[in-house]
Amino acid sequence: KSIFDVFSKVLNFTYRVISPPDGAFGGPRPDGTVSGVMGVTHRHESHFSMGGNHLTLSRDTVVDFTTPTFVEGLLLVQQAPKEQSKTTTVAAPFTYTVWILIIISIILIGPILSLLNW
Repeated sequence: KSIFDVFSKVLNFTYRVISPPDGAFGGPRPDGTVSGVMGVTHRHESHFSMGGNHLTLSRDTVVDFTTPTFVEGLLLVQQAPKEQSKTTTVAAPFTYTVWILIIISIILIGPILSLLNW
């Protein structure tokens, strides 16, 4: 569960998550429009936005920023790679097909260079 699920239950409100059409944090553009999450909030298509919306001088001119009230960290974890034996470390990146082609190339390159030199 996210912290927002807990807030909505405790404070008895519903919410709907929307994404900006351009998928960006956005900010003011030279033509006067506002893009991204900032634009959605600026145009009152949402009551507020939350997330990694970094405060910049240009963004501060189109939306009001609050002091961060909660920081929710995200951590991605994966299994550590297994240690390979030193004897197979050189061979491991290549498939059997690649090794066969390397051996064939080594065998054929001598006679081909000899014929070209002749």
